Amino acid sequence: MRSKTQQQQVNQLRLFPPSAPLRWTDVPVETRARAVALLARLLRQHLRAHRAAEVRDE
Repeated sequence: MRSKTQQQQVNQLRLFPPSAPLRWTDVPVETRARAVALLARLLRQHLRAHRAAEVRDE
């Protein structure tokens, strides 16, 4: 079940579908920097967990 806010967002997208997909170059620099930092952190965490699992398997 969707919350009222989520339902409003869905309805808005139905009324005004995006005219074109958002391009990475259209995203503000600060947002891009935060996204890259987040992806890098998630990748490091994933690699650490993967390496830890390999050590346990040996």
